Amino acid sequence: MNMINEYIVYKKVKIELGDGGFIDDIDFSIGSGEYCFLLGATGVGKSLFFKSLYGAKEILSGSARAFDFDLTSIQKNEVFKLRRKYGIIKDQLLILENRTVFDNVAIALRAHEENDEELIHEKVHQQLKEVHLEGVAHKLVSSLSNGEKRKTVLARSLVTEPLVLLADDPNLGLDAKSTYELMDLLFSISLDRKLSVILSTHNKDLIEIYRPRLFEFRENTINEISH
Repeated sequence: MNMINEYIVYKKVKIELGDGGFIDDIDFSIGSGEYCFLLGATGVGKSLFFKSLYGAKEILSGSARAFDFDLTSIQKNEVFKLRRKYGIIKDQLLILENRTVFDNVAIALRAHEENDEELIHEKVHQQLKEVHLEGVAHKLVSSLSNGEKRKTVLARSLVTEPLVLLADDPNLGLDAKSTYELMDLLFSISLDRKLSVILSTHNKDLIEIYRPRLFEFRENTINEISH
């Protein structure tokens, strides 16, 4: 891979787990338009690894770069600029059930200090069209199916036009039909935008369909593995 296109590069990185253990000796990289799956059991540190990528988890040692930021010495005033590079989907939905789909997606733009309401309206509706939710923009989230709620979260994570999407178990709680529908949509958007995706999952059936790069959490480290 051409170094110019590498967004994230970890070499021999060490991260502390919440139980006092460590993920150690991490070598990881992702470039423009790449699709990566992270595999591993619950509790091995996938969510903490994600947090380290956007400055919310301290890196204890090693070399770690994300875009133009050195993650081993990033300053608090730089973290906001770094996070603008990412779209983030967490395993918890973190969605406002008593607000409309439009409002839930618009929140992301307002958090990025976008205050032109006409532009917000245009961007949100374009994004809802991309994820096939244009017909429910003004419905309350509480009235949606689980699949539609997941698409709303996806739209919110994409509306700011990130370079990398971090998706922590985005299919959690979905049935098989909704899972494949969401994954097909995400994969298609990734190709169209040349969007890089780092996705954690327990569903190994998805591997053969989407043929991503594979990284596995095992024995307190992360290794790239073959299909």
